[in-house]
Amino acid sequence: MQLDNFLAMHQEWKFYGRRCGRKLNKTRQVALDDFLPQLKISEDQITKNGDLAPCSLFDSGAEETILEIGFGNGERLAEMTRQHPEYNYIGAEPFINGMTAFLKDVSDSSEDLGNIRVHMDDAIPLVKSLTTHSIDRLYVLNPDPWHKKRHHQRRIINQDNLSLF
Repeated sequence: MQLDNFLAMHQEWKFYGRRCGRKLNKTRQVALDDFLPQLKISEDQITKNGDLAPCSLFDSGAEETILEIGFGNGERLAEMTRQHPEYNYIGAEPFINGMTAFLKDVSDSSEDLGNIRVHMDDAIPLVKSLTTHSIDRLYVLNPDPWHKKRHHQRRIINQDNLSLF
């Protein structure tokens, strides 16, 4: 996937923060090209209509579905998938360098990736697409990096989003 194409496709949502840091090295570009298509939630599934059942994204009948928003480089998410392979995991991370770090990490391991799905964009359209009460656990580890009052519109933890969650 070319970075310019990705950025052009995602201009409709107001996004705060960086999408990309340093240029991807060859290993990370290969992880992005090879593993993202296998694990990503497709664009046509992000309808914002509340009709996406997480169980439809996975082949297994897992006990729980866990959503992590803003997983950074994915160390925690990757570790959770190793410790509890009986659960399904959805990770949302708009930062391309973080996503590629996660994809490289999980691709280097020999475990099955059937219980992992990712969304490389803003998490709110994904959350709006999910059916009501379909996520068993939600993790938002660094929710408000903008502490100043004038940045309140950037915060993921606000009353509107809490109602969605």
